[in-house]
Amino acid sequence: MIEKQNKRQFAKVMLLVISLIVLAFSSTYAYFQSTFKEPSITTATSGIFEVDSSLDTVNAIQNEKMILINENEVAERANSLTFTVTSKETSNVDGKFTVYLKDAEISKNLKSNYFHWELLKKESLDTEEKLTEIAKGTFENVTQKSGTATETTTEVTDETRAVIKINDITLNSTPIPLEKQQTVTLVFRLYLLNDPDKNQLELTEGSFSGRLYLEAVPVSALQKESVEG
Repeated sequence: MIEKQNKRQFAKVMLLVISLIVLAFSSTYAYFQSTFKEPSITTATSGIFEVDSSLDTVNAIQNEKMILINENEVAERANSLTFTVTSKETSNVDGKFTVYLKDAEISKNLKSNYFHWELLKKESLDTEEKLTEIAKGTFENVTQKSGTATETTTEVTDETRAVIKINDITLNSTPIPLEKQQTVTLVFRLYLLNDPDKNQLELTEGSFSGRLYLEAVPVSALQKESVEG
């Protein structure tokens, strides 16, 4: 068995996630719905969907000495970034959004089931805050982006520490609802999970970087009715 303290001394990884947002839709658009009084008539309605997010202002995750943590320590010790997504007061239709991890680069030794990510929704309930899991995963099966080369430096003598660019990761496969003029608060986490029965030396001296990307789209009243019906 590997002593926990010893493992925490050697598990040093450079980690960087840039908090950057790009919105796919932030505009006025038209959608169509039928009136019940005159079913044969379809009218065009002007819908406004404008979104803000704190992703472009919050501090990025930056940690040059990432350590292994136990599962019961994730809430307190994981690297995390909290951000909001807000449907502005000018919006008169609901929307939905998807969060991606883009332009990510990872050293090969961190393509591991011990390197985890999580996306959570934060809600306030009376005087308490509740975190609800939206999605989670590991970097074990990420794939190198087509047409990119493996990057090495003079400091990297072990091929497993070489850095590769990976394909974008869709964090939430099901879009998150965003009602008009509503604010949703999310938490993104990254952490290395400790296994007390395994030598995890291969995780040392790695690196990871990437940026969070948000894509928001409007949902017209007609679309919403068809989904709910």
